[in-house]
Amino acid sequence: LFLILLHIPHVSQKKGGVHKRGIVGFLFFFLFFFFFWFLFYFILLLNFNFFLRSFQWKGAFAVTFQLWFMSVVHICRHGQDEDNFEGLLNGRRDRPLTQLGREQASTLAQKLKERGMTYDIILTSPLKRANETARIIGEALSVHVETENELVEREFGVLTGKPIAQIRAYAGENVVQGDKVLYFLSVDGAETFDECYDRAARVLHRVDTTFAGKRVLLVCHGDIGKMLLAVKKKITWREGIMLPYFDNTSVLET
Repeated sequence: LFLILLHIPHVSQKKGGVHKRGIVGFLFFFLFFFFFWFLFYFILLLNFNFFLRSFQWKGAFAVTFQLWFMSVVHICRHGQDEDNFEGLLNGRRDRPLTQLGREQASTLAQKLKERGMTYDIILTSPLKRANETARIIGEALSVHVETENELVEREFGVLTGKPIAQIRAYAGENVVQGDKVLYFLSVDGAETFDECYDRAARVLHRVDTTFAGKRVLLVCHGDIGKMLLAVKKKITWREGIMLPYFDNTSVLET
């Protein structure tokens, strides 16, 4: 249509006091305006998260902007798995939920349903304990579930599968006492909290750009869940691990 209008011959004769050339010009202007408005909107939609984080907009306009474009993100930890039950550090060990863990997921799904909570999509870690939790919730709420690989738990390195009581034996004094949990900062083969925090930021950026304006439930794990919340709160990873304990099937509303 754009090209057709460009090649319409200019007609200078008047018809009822109106130039046909004027009508063509008006249509050309309208299409020109619409094209650039759409282009601006598309670019803004792709990059709004950058604008918000870079310029730290405040005030009523920022609130309105976020309501229009930012996704609403809730963060859920998986139900009890076999390592939780046995007091072992799971990390990326792929063990399933216990019977209690499945009951916890079902109970959470029922509570969400009773509260009228709904989501446009559920994104889950690829590990069994999170995936199973997500699918129990998704089935109860009739919400589609997709796997997001970067929601996987922090890599625990040589501590994977070891008893929680052995953290100090491997990490020495390189630990931080959080709320109910002793966090190791680095051991051989482990992902650092800096790396985990950066990964959480990437996930949230993708969620905001891919699911702008949608309600999203992220089903994941203790350490990555804390980092997701820290990024959302715009605090450091050190402040993040001091946040309240993230229990099985807890839901954090960001």
